[in-house]
Amino acid sequence: MAKKILVTHMFKEATEDNYESGEIGKAQLLMDERVNALAAPGDIVQALAKTYGLNPDKNSWAIFDGRIQHQTLETDNSGEASKSEIEAWKRGRLRLWAVTYDFSVKVISEHKAGDAELHRLTGIEVH
Repeated sequence: MAKKILVTHMFKEATEDNYESGEIGKAQLLMDERVNALAAPGDIVQALAKTYGLNPDKNSWAIFDGRIQHQTLETDNSGEASKSEIEAWKRGRLRLWAVTYDFSVKVISEHKAGDAELHRLTGIEVH
């Protein structure tokens, strides 16, 4: 039986970020939603990236405490910042947000998946 990854919940938190000072203030919960998405392990990043408009490059994804996370910088309009927007932010000309998308997942099998298994199945690095 082939294993699948079931995404059950997604949280999106954002904190205003300053290039020189780092994150400013407390994180704000922007989204908290139940999800019922099922994908083959090798396809999970692409599926989540497509659904939420995120970068599909596995280097921008991580596994932490049995969850899949994506961290990025976003504009006030909730879109991922472009290279030119990041350069303007570095010069203090634009406000960006440090955003974490946190996905609760289960590997559909007879046992609970740990970080090592999620890494082996998806190719996402463990942090």
